[in-house]
Amino acid sequence: MIGPSPKRTHRLRIRLLRLHEQEGFSLVEAMAAITVLAVGIFGAAQAMTIGLSTTGLSRQRLAARAALDQQMEEARALNYDNLVLSDPDPGLTHSTDSADPDYWVNTAAQTYDPDGTGPLQAEPLVRVAGASPALQHYQNPFVVGSTTYTVYRYVTWVDSATDGTGAADAADGNGDGISDANGHDQKRVTVVVTWTDQFGRTPVNQSQSSLFTDGKIVYRAPALNMPPAVSCPNATVSGKTANFTSAASDPDGSIASISWTFKDSTGTVLDTATGTTATYTNTTIVTLNIAKGSGSAPPQMRFSNDGSTWGALVAFGTTASWTLTTGDGAKTVYARFYDSTGTLYSAQMTDTIILDTMAPGSPTSLYVSASSTSGSNKNLTLSWTAPTGVTDLGGYRLYRRIITSSGAFSLVCDTSSTSCSDTHKKIDSYEYYVIAYDLAGNQSAQSNHITA
Repeated sequence: MIGPSPKRTHRLRIRLLRLHEQEGFSLVEAMAAITVLAVGIFGAAQAMTIGLSTTGLSRQRLAARAALDQQMEEARALNYDNLVLSDPDPGLTHSTDSADPDYWVNTAAQTYDPDGTGPLQAEPLVRVAGASPALQHYQNPFVVGSTTYTVYRYVTWVDSATDGTGAADAADGNGDGISDANGHDQKRVTVVVTWTDQFGRTPVNQSQSSLFTDGKIVYRAPALNMPPAVSCPNATVSGKTANFTSAASDPDGSIASISWTFKDSTGTVLDTATGTTATYTNTTIVTLNIAKGSGSAPPQMRFSNDGSTWGALVAFGTTASWTLTTGDGAKTVYARFYDSTGTLYSAQMTDTIILDTMAPGSPTSLYVSASSTSGSNKNLTLSWTAPTGVTDLGGYRLYRRIITSSGAFSLVCDTSSTSCSDTHKKIDSYEYYVIAYDLAGNQSAQSNHITA
């Protein structure tokens, strides 16, 4: 019997070795493979869950937006006069739940704040009990899929700044013969939809607001800032010194300074100079300031209102009290200085002052021109209209006091502008008024008072 050849034996060993290498996974390898597979399946499941939730949230928001659009279309289908809430007396009530849209309703005042803590102020609700056709505040909930939606509607008056706001609101701002005073210039419709989202947050909401008008609002251009008027200067020459005096007036401001430019006959600028504005007084009794030149002071002096009738000689001093003639207008005071024997010591000198005893007119149409909220504070800009016919207006002073006080008003600002900013706590309300004053120190009567 012949045994296998060595070559065949070698081949058999190689085949057995390959079969050994192709045996199944070990236990450790199998466990590692299962772990990797489980992690992959869990990640895919989690991604699918998040995707389904996100899709659900998007569907909820889209349904809420569709409800808002539908409700606003119902409002647009009404005539302007029928754009009211038909809810019965005594009206809408405040909710103590800050997540409820009715949290921004003031039951006593029947107002609604359309943007909550935003810059808008609470606005009066427009409600006519039992009106038809009209809008109802609370809508029966409706269901889309597994989500229940609740709809709230509000109609409020909007006080347009185009015809003044607050107490300055014009009685017939659009000139159509029908009163739109008390801030009844426009109407705002606000719709709020609330629901519980996929994550169980209760509630979430979307809102939409639109302004409605009767088509008769008149937009007025803002008042122009008028340039000052300046008269040609008068000059007096004493020796080599020329003194220039001029008069200027600004109908809606004050004069800070006056400047001159000196040219020769060819138009070449020789020099420039700046002078102060005229001195004003609102009393006939004035104090004269006397500046001594070089050398010793003259022992005596006296004064005159016309340059011919003179007062008594008095000892020289750097100040002196003098009484002007009555009657508003420019007053010239004449001065002479004498030596100890009563002999005229120097040339006659003069100075001019303007007597003004008449108070300027009151500012008008004080109103809140801008309002915003920052945290717990309310930021206001108050504006007013300048009085007319004032040629020496010095500026304005705005005063306020809290409405629960009967005490004195405090100064908010002293300004030459026709507006002023003020900041106070949002929960407080203040009473404001403004006065004008002229360069002589006369103060006008108070403007209209407003509460803000």
